[in-house]
Parts: sequence; C-alpha cells; structure tokens
Amino acid sequence: MKKIQIAGLTALTLLGSLTAVQAASATTDPVGYVTTTLKADSFTLVGITLHEATEATGAFETVSGTSLTDTDIDFSALLEADTTYILEITSGDAAGVIQEITSTDASTNVLSTPDDLTALGAGNSIANGDSYKIRKAATISSIFGASNSAGLNEGTSLSLADVIWVQNGSGAFDKYFYHSGQTIPFPITEGWKNSSLTDVSNTPLIYTDGLMIQNSDITDNTLTITGTVVNTSKKIEVTTGFNLLGTVYPVGTTLASSDLNSQIQQGSSLSTADVIWMSDGAGDFNKYFYHVGQTIPFPIAAGWKNVSLADSSTQQISGAIFIERHTGDITITTPSY
Repeated sequence: MKKIQIAGLTALTLLGSLTAVQAASATTDPVGYVTTTLKADSFTLVGITLHEATEATGAFETVSGTSLTDTDIDFSALLEADTTYILEITSGDAAGVIQEITSTDASTNVLSTPDDLTALGAGNSIANGDSYKIRKAATISSIFGASNSAGLNEGTSLSLADVIWVQNGSGAFDKYFYHSGQTIPFPITEGWKNSSLTDVSNTPLIYTDGLMIQNSDITDNTLTITGTVVNTSKKIEVTTGFNLLGTVYPVGTTLASSDLNSQIQQGSSLSTADVIWMSDGAGDFNKYFYHVGQTIPFPIAAGWKNVSLADSSTQQISGAIFIERHTGDITITTPSY
C-alpha cells in the first residue's frame, strides 16, 4: 500500500502500482486512436488525448463576463438538450482556452461559461470577434462503451470491479465502475455506476483531464480510445496543489520541447520548484523540476532535473501527468503539431 501526500492537500491511497499511459498510435488525421496498457492489479494513468467531433463553429460578436454572443448561429437548433458541450476558443489571445458550456439562451444566442473569459489575464483573455468550436463532451459511455465494450472488469461493487478515478476539483476523486447487474438483495440494472450505485453513463469527461484506472485483474488489460486527434495548442488551468492532467501533448514531446519551463515555477530543489510527477512503471513516481542553475556549493547547469539532479531534458511526457503547483493558479499552453 502506498500513500502519497502532496502539498498537504490530499492523500491518495494506491493499492498497487501506478503506471503511465503507454505508447499512443494514431491513424489518420483528424480521426485516430490511443491504446493504453492497463497493468495488472494496479493503477494506470490515462490521458484522453482524443476528443469529440466539432458540432458548431463561429465567432462571437460580443463577449461580456461569462456571456458570449453569436447572433449568426441558432444554438438551440444545433445543440441537444441535456448534453454537456465543450467550448474551445480558436483565435486571439484566448486561443486554446477550453470551457464547459453551462447554459445556452436560444432567444438571444448567448452561451454561458463558468469562468469570465475576459478576465484570464494578459495573453489569455477573450475579445469580441474571437472564433470558437463547440464539441460534445466525451462521457463514460462514449469512451468506455454503454455496455462496457472497453472490456473493463465488471462487478457488483467498487471492490470487485475495475475502477475509473476522476479528479473532482476539490482535492478528491470520484470513482466509477461497470455494475454487472443484480436482483438480490435488491435489483440494480447493469451499467456504469458511482459509489452510491447511481447511473453515471452520461457523466462528462473533459479531454484535458487525466484519469486513473484501477485494474483489479491479475493480468494486464488494454484500453483503446477513438476520436478526433488533438492537433492544436491547448490552454490548461493548473491550480495550487495537486493536478492530474491529460496533457494532450504531441506524441514524443519531451520536457525540453514542452516549454513547461517557461510556464511553471523554477527553483533549486523539489521544495522550491513546481514538480512534474510521472509513473516509473514499477509502482512509484519519478519527479522532475526545472533547476535555475547554481555555482555553489557545487555547479549545476540550468535545466530539467530529476531527484538526483541528473539531466532529464529528453524525458518524454506521458499522456497523463501530475503537476504539483506550489503557489498561485496558472495556465499552461501545450504546443500544436
């Protein structure tokens, strides 16, 4: 049993090994697939590096706080009721910003977002005339199959089935599993459930969020996710504390080529710099930070280092990572390809 305490905010108990997402294979652009090995009796970090197809595009004539207006499009005709949609800004300073759409007003063609996109700070804020795309949010069912076509181990409780862990934004995780169905001691229909046995098949999963999948089997399993390839730059919010992110970096991106060093806190040690956590494939984590360089008490060149202060600039970034952010919220920008 491993207990990980990060930034004093959250404790995560891992009942086995935690393994980074494995090599990704893409078919044609824009549609592709990612195959991940789910290690036996362990946890696997999984990045949803593919997203849903575009449902609508346009440009906002007016942006005001959390309200965005496009008078040239009928949102009520294009967007389905009781469905979660993702807004992606595609031009201007806010290009790459992603938001979950909280509501639409058909009478005024106004979209609402949870955050004020005009107040994201220099180089990030939206302005009148910026263009956008709208996609459906992926869901538990669309990623893993309404009838569990992904082949995760089923069961009648969290302790008997594979478990999908999703960070909920409050320093904890929501847990989901595929219930095989039962009639006694009380009837439960087959399907995706949470710890309270409530149906979660339509629970949205945002492609910049990382997942952990707990494989309860004694043998390895594989998970294949299909969708539209993410090939443009994205902006991902990182808050103070412990962040589990789906990185959506191009395959083969290294710490050096990621440009993370210019976006996160640099320092002379793990305690003074932001830390990138990636699985070592053997049940623990490798930790990396950007060293500012020093001459005393012994010289260290500036650059990406591991805990032994060895150069780690060529370390490839996995599909899902943890970022330990020491102080203040930031927005990181991924490269396009």
